[in-house]
Amino acid sequence: MVRLCMKKDMDRLQFVRLFSGLWADVDISLDNTTLINENIEYDMRAVDHGTHPGVFHFSVENDRAYRKGVLSFSISFKRLRVLNGRRVGFGHVVRGAKTLNCIQDYSTKNGKPTKEVVITNCGVIH
Repeated sequence: MVRLCMKKDMDRLQFVRLFSGLWADVDISLDNTTLINENIEYDMRAVDHGTHPGVFHFSVENDRAYRKGVLSFSISFKRLRVLNGRRVGFGHVVRGAKTLNCIQDYSTKNGKPTKEVVITNCGVIH
């Protein structure tokens, strides 16, 4: 994720499911040079999902079911303290909350986006 933002390589992000008021599921397509260690180390307490909206997180179960060439994660639209201990938080949206709220407008009840969501710019705080 950090490399994509630093290289401005946003075309590899695909919003696959959007659930208004909850979160968006996003896939990153990986190239052959991306190294993924099968044993990712994580701390379930690193990010509190109840602190603010826009938390980046992934499911431990999805991590184990890693599909070749795709890495999946989610972005919450609101504070979701219920995810603490259930999903691994690894960052959050600092600027762009307005954009994050607009993305919800393309959601449906079954999660399929009504239109393609395209991210054109992203930054990383060092």
